[in-house]
Amino acid sequence: MKDFALDPDEKKLMRGAQLVVQNLAGNLSLVTSRDPLKVAFQNSLKVLLDSTELDDNSKLEIINSAITDNLDLGCALIKKAVVEKAIDDVSQDPVLLEACEKRRIARERNMPYFDETAIQIAQQLPEPLRPVLGGLTKDQMRIYEDFGRISKQPIPKVPKKFSTKGVKSF
Repeated sequence: MKDFALDPDEKKLMRGAQLVVQNLAGNLSLVTSRDPLKVAFQNSLKVLLDSTELDDNSKLEIINSAITDNLDLGCALIKKAVVEKAIDDVSQDPVLLEACEKRRIARERNMPYFDETAIQIAQQLPEPLRPVLGGLTKDQMRIYEDFGRISKQPIPKVPKKFSTKGVKSF
C-alpha cells in the first residue's frame, strides 16, 4: 500500500497486489507441497502394486518412474489452484477494495488521490523509499512484474558432500 499511496490508478494497485500474492503463494505452495505429494504418490502406488505379483525391484522402478513423470505436473496443478485462490482472496480483500474505491471517487471528483495514513508512515522512510506524486513509474511497476521472474531462477543443487544436517536455522 505504501508504494501506491500517491497512485490514483486503482488498476495498478490491484495488479501490484495480485502480482505479489501470486508469486509468494505460488512459490510457497511449491516448497510446501513437493515432498508430501511425492510421499503420497509413493504410498498410493505401493498399495496398488502390492496386489500384483511383480518383484520388489520392478515395483520400485515403476514407482520411481511414475513419480519422476508426474511429480512436476502434480506440483504445477497445486500451484495453479493455490495461485487462483490467492488472487481471488486478495481481489476481495476489504482494505484493498476500499483503497480502490477511494481512488475511483477521487478521480470522479477530479481531485488528486493520496493515502494520508500511508503518507504519514512514508515520511519516516528514506527518500528513495518514499512514494512519489502521481504514483509508480513504469520502471517501479516493473519491479512488481519482475518479482515472479526473479523467483523462477534455477536454484543450484547443493553437492551431497555438503550436508546441512545438524545446522541450526535462525
